Amino acid sequence: MSWLARYWRTILTVTGVLAGAVLGAAVQELLNTQLRLLAAIAVVLCVSLVAGVAALLSTLESRRQADEEISRNSKSLADDLEIEFQSLAASVTADIQRLSKQFGLKVEKVLLEELNSIESLSDDRTAQMVFSAQHELCVLDWLSDLGRWPDEAMEAGYSRRFFEELMNTIRSRPPEFKYRRIVQVRNPAELLANAATPGFVRHCHDMLDLRAARDHNISLRVARRRFPFKFILVDRDRLVLQLQRHGDSGEDLAIWGEILITDPAGGLVSIFRKIWDELDDGSNPVTKGDLPAAV
Repeated sequence: MSWLARYWRTILTVTGVLAGAVLGAAVQELLNTQLRLLAAIAVVLCVSLVAGVAALLSTLESRRQADEEISRNSKSLADDLEIEFQSLAASVTADIQRLSKQFGLKVEKVLLEELNSIESLSDDRTAQMVFSAQHELCVLDWLSDLGRWPDEAMEAGYSRRFFEELMNTIRSRPPEFKYRRIVQVRNPAELLANAATPGFVRHCHDMLDLRAARDHNISLRVARRRFPFKFILVDRDRLVLQLQRHGDSGEDLAIWGEILITDPAGGLVSIFRKIWDELDDGSNPVTKGDLPAAV
């Protein structure tokens, strides 16, 4: 039996929680923001696939329970589950392909397990997309009440190498290249004083040091939390959308995977640009004195 059949409960739980969390936040956003239509479109695009998988798995669970009551130890049940999960995977893949063709997008997915198994940055599709930025890199980030950063779930050494290469990439760009990061926090007045992830804090210091030393167009700001996800805008035609799950404490968010989108027409990217601009308008700048000491 494949890994799908062994881990169907985990898949169902994760997809259900993810869809519920993002949709719940979306309802609040639709009530409170001027970006009603844009937020709705963005949320639907982000969770439609996840919600569809959850619904299909829920149907499969009902059938599985009924079959199990008839013959709990039947080998045919395992075979049926194997066939149906394979069919589900093929159907989801086909849906992604149709969606991509319809909107002219190239869509890829990368799960945390894959990211943590990569040894070289050259094999990291997310890293290569980020490093390919020629004009602008905008990161909408997220920090929990406890100061934890979602990417903390990644292997620490690899995350450090990613940040080092990112800074080298920015140094190689002309001064007009824009690198901007907005961190969503519970209380913007506290800025990043409670940030507790060492690699993230170190990178924030590096950003401000480079801005001061080389006069690069670098911006580090905080805004009140409004969206339960992180994304990266690469120039005007590419997007990295990070999917997150609740951590063990139930209060933090941790990276679960990433969706890489190439959008030549810029239609989808422009929606996330509107979200970015809305948050940027109400954000506060961060200085070296607003950060914990780098370790």
